[in-house]
Amino acid sequence: MSKTGDFLSPLREFSGRVADAFIDPVRRRHVIARIAETYIPATIVLALGDAGWWSFAWAVVVVIGELVVYEFVIEPLGWTGYYWERGPRDGETFTRP
Repeated sequence: MSKTGDFLSPLREFSGRVADAFIDPVRRRHVIARIAETYIPATIVLALGDAGWWSFAWAVVVVIGELVVYEFVIEPLGWTGYYWERGPRDGETFTRP
C-alpha cells in the first residue's frame, strides 16, 4: 500500500468487480460456491447459538461482512490475493478478470 489511491481503488472499482464476477461464468460459479461456503456454516452456527429463524438473516450479514473485510481491508493491505471468491483452478480462465 504505497499510495492512498491504491487503498481506495477497491471502493472505486467495486461495482465493476461485481459485474465482472457475475458476467464471467467461471467466476460466477466460484462466487456462488464461496457464498455457500460461508452462508451454510454461518446459518448452522447461528441456529445452534439460539438465533432461531433469524439465523438465516444473520448469516447474510456474516457473508456481506466477510466480503467487506476481505475486499476493503485485507486485500488493500496486501495480506491476501486479489479475489474474494477463488482464483482460476485446473486450467480455468476468467474471461473478465
